[in-house]
Amino acid sequence: MSPAWSAGENNTNTVIFDRVEIVRGATGLMVGAGNPSAAINMVRKRVNSKDFTAAVNVGAGSWNNYRAMADIGSALNESGTVRARVVASYEQGDSFVDLASKETTVFYGVIDIDLTDKTELSFGSSYQDQHTSSDDSEVYLPLSKLH
Repeated sequence: MSPAWSAGENNTNTVIFDRVEIVRGATGLMVGAGNPSAAINMVRKRVNSKDFTAAVNVGAGSWNNYRAMADIGSALNESGTVRARVVASYEQGDSFVDLASKETTVFYGVIDIDLTDKTELSFGSSYQDQHTSSDDSEVYLPLSKLH
């Protein structure tokens, strides 16, 4: 999509989200401007366990597409009141369109701190870097290699 009218939300990698909630009805009136039909809530991953957890995924697909993702979480102290989670992802590949390719790097981290039994402090940060070899918003003819 053209960066001229996009705030970047359509390029966000979903690896940093635990779930996406679509709330229809009256809640849609509280969020946004002018459209009461629904609200979209993208819930970021949190540290769900005091034990060490890890997941690693790798994948390959058509047009030389490759992806690797790691998701690691653990308690940072013995009592488990301070916990951290880190997610990293790298993806690169070509496209069915000649001369088009994409490379995406994502890092996400969150720290959860139990201040009391009923109070939790959570803060996190994310970084996403995406490079594409063509911008389809400015190309109106099919891309092809000349042989």
